[in-house]
Amino acid sequence: MKRQSRLGFVDQASLVPQFWDVVGSSTEMEFHPLDFLERLTWLRESVIYPLVAEHRGTRVRPIGDGDFFIFHSAMEAIKCAISAQTTAARMQMWKRDKQKLKWRVGTHRGDVLIVGNNKNRDYYGDAVNVAARLQTVAPNGGIAISSEVYRDIQNRLGMPFDKMRWVNLGEKTFHSITRPIGVHTLAYKQLVSSNWLSRVASFLV
Repeated sequence: MKRQSRLGFVDQASLVPQFWDVVGSSTEMEFHPLDFLERLTWLRESVIYPLVAEHRGTRVRPIGDGDFFIFHSAMEAIKCAISAQTTAARMQMWKRDKQKLKWRVGTHRGDVLIVGNNKNRDYYGDAVNVAARLQTVAPNGGIAISSEVYRDIQNRLGMPFDKMRWVNLGEKTFHSITRPIGVHTLAYKQLVSSNWLSRVASFLV
């Protein structure tokens, strides 16, 4: 229930926070900062942000070269992540491997505190912290999700997404999180396989 506090209007809802972070960005910024930022901006504006909007997500804020998004549905969040990762890979097929931008994506579902109004809103809480920690254990170019998200999406995403193979890593402990979190991951090599790329490309057309 929304209420007024010294922070402004505060509400609470079950939402799906999602964090993105570029693999190897520190090295890129050290040696090729302008080229890196140009490629990052190109893929953000042409792939990631449009797909987030298409899947009814909210762009909360960039975090350096990473991003923080909020979704209302785990299925929409994961469809977005898979579609964006796959599309970005397809658009970079002509680049050398060292030039390709890859992301680690972490996603969780849980109660989130919503602070502020529609024009100036931020999100806090345990679910946000868990999603941020999951991003750190995602495979390079892949996705890590909590067991809560996995239960939400298992065999429910529809084709071609239900063909993906998630790896169950079991329960993991994270800094400042008092309980173990069940983790499932999806590897980059699955997203960039020619068969998978063609399936998702035809789905997105």
